[in-house]
Amino acid sequence: IGSGRRVETSRLLLLRVPAPVMRRIFAGERALHDSYDQCAVLRVEVSGFDELCAAEEEEDAEDAEDADSQGGVLVTSGLVVALALLHDFAIIAEQLALRHGVVLLSVDGPRLTVASASIGGGTARPLPDEATALAEFALDLAENVAAWVSARWGADEALALGIGLRQGLASGAA
Repeated sequence: IGSGRRVETSRLLLLRVPAPVMRRIFAGERALHDSYDQCAVLRVEVSGFDELCAAEEEEDAEDAEDADSQGGVLVTSGLVVALALLHDFAIIAEQLALRHGVVLLSVDGPRLTVASASIGGGTARPLPDEATALAEFALDLAENVAAWVSARWGADEALALGIGLRQGLASGAA
């Protein structure tokens, strides 16, 4: 693989795989398996995201019809709207993870997984502090998503966040 392609591959992998895991892979580790006696993991799922994307797509279709009837062209796509919204959501989550000292393990559409710093190779804190950091991240995320939705669609729209926090023994492989 050429160096340009390797850089692009690394960049894309970093969107899905935490940086500490990537460093281990690039250092030559092939079988990654870790166990943690104590850790905290947070899962978040956004409800109502698909409905907002569909509403955006309908509005775009109406705008396209108006533009076409006036001799203009407006190219829209529900997929483009959905990708832009997911990108905004991922950016919000990434910034908040940095602020709270937690690790954003994955963003999968309108779902994300965040873990205590010790899982991501960061400095371990006592478990109650890690769970508190994740809970504060979740509260901050809910507040930021509400502000983002209000700014984009107005006060009439809302997204619900389903949030689950688990702590204890964890084991996983990459």
